[in-house]
Amino acid sequence: MKNKVIGTARSILFGSLLFAVTSNIAVRADIEELQALSFGKLVVLNNDEIETLRIDKAGNLSYSDVFRVINPPQRARFRAFNLPANTPLNVSSVILQSTLATDRPNLQRFTFDELDHLGVIITDETGEASIWVGGQISTSGEGPILYGDSVPFTADYRLTIDF
Repeated sequence: MKNKVIGTARSILFGSLLFAVTSNIAVRADIEELQALSFGKLVVLNNDEIETLRIDKAGNLSYSDVFRVINPPQRARFRAFNLPANTPLNVSSVILQSTLATDRPNLQRFTFDELDHLGVIITDETGEASIWVGGQISTSGEGPILYGDSVPFTADYRLTIDF
């Protein structure tokens, strides 16, 4: 099975992505990121316990009451194209960096806990498919609210598409 890295992308608030496409046949496929996965702009009101914020692959948002959402999270959207019609795409992912990083020392960290996407997606009659990716983050639960004002946090994950 051939594995080809076809691009990288960086989210403004959270995340970067490494694409990998694998195939058993000599077919060219293209993937483009239309929307980066973002957990939005948040305020954490209390960090005494581990709390979560989740946006699923369908765009449904759930979070505990310690979060105040200033700018809403957005699921990632990718477009796969230049594939044969009705081709099954097996989608898998791995979080490469589970602790969201920032360039500011002494701040609490978020944990990137989960990615959410369909495992198999079928291309349409034109050989295209949309791949939606959601995720979940958690607070540290380690006491003082030291997340910083307008501080971007980033993490890395890999999305692999086999066909």
